[in-house]
Amino acid sequence: IEDSFDHWEDQRESNVEYLRTLEDDATDRQAMHEKFGVIRLGDLLNEWAFHDLGHVRQIAELVRAQRYYPNMGAFRTIYKISP
Repeated sequence: IEDSFDHWEDQRESNVEYLRTLEDDATDRQAMHEKFGVIRLGDLLNEWAFHDLGHVRQIAELVRAQRYYPNMGAFRTIYKISP
């Protein structure tokens, strides 16, 4: 769990440091995506935040499943933990 979170945190910090170097109007930059057509950097950054929060949820699920679930006794019968 700690290794997963540490890796995520390191990657996120590195990305945020890079984003801070961009000019203020960088979010208006456009590119052609093979599947989605024209996308702006701002669109991509919002997708990145959405995706990033998904990883936070995954890490929280690891904590739930590994740290707390095994010690819940009979209460484990009311929860389903995916492998």
